[in-house]
Amino acid sequence: MSTAESLRPVAVSPLERLQTWVSGGVTAPEFFTFRRLFAAVWLVYDVVDVSLRGTVGARDWFSDFNGYPKALLVLQLVCIAAEVILVVGRAGGALTIASVGLFLARWRIGDKFFGLNDFRHITVVALLLAFLPANKGPHAPGWLVDVFRWETAWVYLATGFLKVNSAFLSGGHLYVRHNYLRLRGWPYPGVVSGLLERHWVNRGLAIFTVVAELSIGLLLLAPALRVRRLALPIAIAIHGGAALLVDVWFFGVSMILLVWCVSRQPVGRQPTGREPVDSAQTVIEGALDRAN
Repeated sequence: MSTAESLRPVAVSPLERLQTWVSGGVTAPEFFTFRRLFAAVWLVYDVVDVSLRGTVGARDWFSDFNGYPKALLVLQLVCIAAEVILVVGRAGGALTIASVGLFLARWRIGDKFFGLNDFRHITVVALLLAFLPANKGPHAPGWLVDVFRWETAWVYLATGFLKVNSAFLSGGHLYVRHNYLRLRGWPYPGVVSGLLERHWVNRGLAIFTVVAELSIGLLLLAPALRVRRLALPIAIAIHGGAALLVDVWFFGVSMILLVWCVSRQPVGRQPTGREPVDSAQTVIEGALDRAN
């Protein structure tokens, strides 16, 4: 074989590229930190929600049902138990089981009792977390890191495009929300309260929200890490503003954590030298082997 032939690049088929993508790993300690912080945020939410009967109250307001369904309470307690396990973060199959349990319970709550978008968000993230190795890291499947980033970008692009309509861009939605919170006693400072009564201010906030959400989605799809990192300050700005102005807290904190996580991880595959770890697939296969 000549020198020129030996230096010629070897053709790689699409199937081989897919196999490399699925089997490859990356060093991603942020995802293991995110798992605990994500669970902590929604643990606080669920404890407060059960204590104050938030979901039940909203459900009764939108429907003819009254009382606290036992099935809903059981599902909420399953969520709390799963989130406690994820926060504690002990290595082992319990982390995977907790992620699967959180996914199933949240999916059932959204499907049967109250289909809040926040619950759909938790459901998808919990499902993806089930494929994160059941240890403290730092090595994670490369495909999972990519899917987390794509899913986060999709959330922002989809919500941004949905708001591109005259009804939202006019600022009317925000104007109604601000006045509703003002009647409920939301502590707007005097100057801020006066500004939020002006339609041009609400129109400007609406336009900024759309531009910011679309920008975050596009930035997270960028291959360059330094570009993706620009998404984090924008996410902090819009979700921080939403918390203070329209009383949206837990979802915003959760999304900021997710943007922080996916905007830090390099796209390229890296050799990790990782040891075999438990994930959803290995835990299920092990349980089946023991059963047989």
